[in-house]
Amino acid sequence: MAWWRPVNIVLGPLVEALYPMPKSALIPVTVIWLGFGDGSKILLILLGCMLPITIGAYNGARGSDQALVWSARSMGASRMRMLWDDDALYIGARLDEPHVWGTLTEHDAVIYHDNDFEVFLDPSGRGHHYVELEVNPLNTTWDLLLTHPYRSGGTPISGWEFEGLRTAVAIDGTLNNPTDVDTGWSVEIAIPWRSLRDVSGVECPPKPGDQWRINFSRVEWQHTVVDGRYRKVPDTPEYNWVWSPQFAIDMHRPEWWGVLQFTDQTDDLPPLEPLAGWEQRMALLDVWEAEQRFFQESGCYTGDVSVLGLNIPGLELEATSSMFEARLGNCGINHELRWRVP
Repeated sequence: MAWWRPVNIVLGPLVEALYPMPKSALIPVTVIWLGFGDGSKILLILLGCMLPITIGAYNGARGSDQALVWSARSMGASRMRMLWDDDALYIGARLDEPHVWGTLTEHDAVIYHDNDFEVFLDPSGRGHHYVELEVNPLNTTWDLLLTHPYRSGGTPISGWEFEGLRTAVAIDGTLNNPTDVDTGWSVEIAIPWRSLRDVSGVECPPKPGDQWRINFSRVEWQHTVVDGRYRKVPDTPEYNWVWSPQFAIDMHRPEWWGVLQFTDQTDDLPPLEPLAGWEQRMALLDVWEAEQRFFQESGCYTGDVSVLGLNIPGLELEATSSMFEARLGNCGINHELRWRVP
């Protein structure tokens, strides 16, 4: 932001001089100077409203976390579209970025150690046997199957593959060239339905009106340039941008993923139907989290809802020392975060 330096030179001394002064002290000075005419009224409005706003905005910008400033400068918009037919689910994403770079070239490497684009897909909505795909600007991919979420003891299976997966990457600029400024990169993905039949637990291809759970993530690392090459800034975390809010730095919470509703209409798209049993799902998630806290404190689960400090009418809860199952209406959940959903 080349304009910031001259603005800072002009505003800096003014803000430093006026900030400690009580703004009310300027009122009698203005009245004595200009009297009670229109000029003093206008100046009083400026001093009472615009000056505090200007000073506050200036101090806010000057005191911003530099990591956030870097993020705002380096990250552009991310746009994504989906299509489907009898053969596959098609995903296209455009990622604006002034510096397109990547290092990983081996399939099934941990791709989010580079800047990347990620897809998470749970066809059944049960939170088990969901799949993930990560792609970096070099078109290197990591596809894996998750037995269930990590926080409930899930295991990643990197040997699992999307059968017939197709991906392509286009760079709008130059790859791994820190001497220029790029526009961004785009990725196209085709996920064949046949690659999901054995793990999805639902009909593939889907029918119009079917709903799957899906989310998208973009990982971005702070970088510097060393000897003409991009390098990560040491001891800094990655940034994660997501399509559907996760409420935690954890993509492996499929209960919070968005909803993909299939339709064969191209005009006058039908409205998105709300997920069945949403209130029951949220209540059951409270049960799961309370059971985890109880297990950490006691080394076992409990079938006594009152011990968990919850009051959920209609809740059925059964437990042994090492497992539990909770049911509410036509929804359910167990200790492994396996959902029973309509």
